[in-house]
Amino acid sequence: MNYSIEKACEWRCLIKILFLTQYDEHGASSQVRVYQFLPEFKSRGVEFTVRPLLKKKADQLFLGLSRFAGVIERYRSLFFIFGQYLGRVFDVFLALRVDGVVVQKDVLPFGLGRLLFLLNQNVVFEFDDPIWLPHESISGKAGAKSLIVRYRKHCLDFFLKRARLVICDNPKMKTYVEQFNSNVLVFSSPVDVKVYESVACEKSGKEIAWIGSSGTTYLLQNVLPTLEKIAKTRPLVLHNIGGAELHSDVLEVRNTPWSPKNVVEVGSRCSFGFAPGEKGQFNHYKYAYKIWLYAALSIPTLASNDGLNPIAVKEGVTGLLFDPSSEESLMNAVAKLLDNPEKTRQMGANAYHWVKSEYDLPIGSKTLVDRILSTLEQS
Repeated sequence: MNYSIEKACEWRCLIKILFLTQYDEHGASSQVRVYQFLPEFKSRGVEFTVRPLLKKKADQLFLGLSRFAGVIERYRSLFFIFGQYLGRVFDVFLALRVDGVVVQKDVLPFGLGRLLFLLNQNVVFEFDDPIWLPHESISGKAGAKSLIVRYRKHCLDFFLKRARLVICDNPKMKTYVEQFNSNVLVFSSPVDVKVYESVACEKSGKEIAWIGSSGTTYLLQNVLPTLEKIAKTRPLVLHNIGGAELHSDVLEVRNTPWSPKNVVEVGSRCSFGFAPGEKGQFNHYKYAYKIWLYAALSIPTLASNDGLNPIAVKEGVTGLLFDPSSEESLMNAVAKLLDNPEKTRQMGANAYHWVKSEYDLPIGSKTLVDRILSTLEQS
């Protein structure tokens, strides 16, 4: 839906939006699903307030919930997050002062979701990540963990039923959402290509990049033994950008905090980006957004051939696929990329043209903002 100048003036008078995000602008998921679109909302004359659940510094305690954390860190993080939700009560009451609310990656437990809908029914739910869905790594768990899984799915399904609009990452997630809500927008996060464009530098031919988070570091750890085996036969440097710290006695691992600047500076030196996954339902519900970032850096992706990776990576054109159950498959794919630098550079160039033409931010911003504003107008 396109908006005229007259319509823009109308929005300028009418629309105020509250964004309830999981992180502030330093959190990768909130940055790519909310913060990068705020300039477009502002250009339409929309007034907005953004209230993150987790801030830059305090967010580090949240990482204590990862599988790499000890018992004390886990309990400390749980108490911290519960405290943050106490503060969320104030955020929810801000819904009384706005025309609509966009909730990103937060199912507002402890009754906060129901309170929100009592205060303001014009809610758009940004269902960008399947972390709230039961999946293989947590299914079959007994006791408290099983109760948590069932409870958070209950909170999720409540949001999906009540939201005016649900925004999800891919068609696979849409099939789940449509059990509860017919008003669904499939929207894969665009990339601000001009921010991530590779800086000119000479590649060493031995560096590879992995972009992730503490919660997904286990995917990289799963293939670490194979990378260590490769490192015994040739020089290899693994850049772990944004993940939990990893160390190896055989492979040189460089741990780097996530930020757009670090992604560009480190990724530009690498021959390719790495996107290992795992077989299972959870991986089938999610695109690996890192593939978009690698493409913006003009480097190809080496991805496992599971989930939605075969859709995002065009074999031999924008990257290569490997079988995660076969060590030989991964070793051969790494060798192909490192031993054929010209072919690898061409795949990186192809990937850049793909993401620039289909997923650049100016294209995506207009699509998303148009849909949210039209939904609120109809409410």
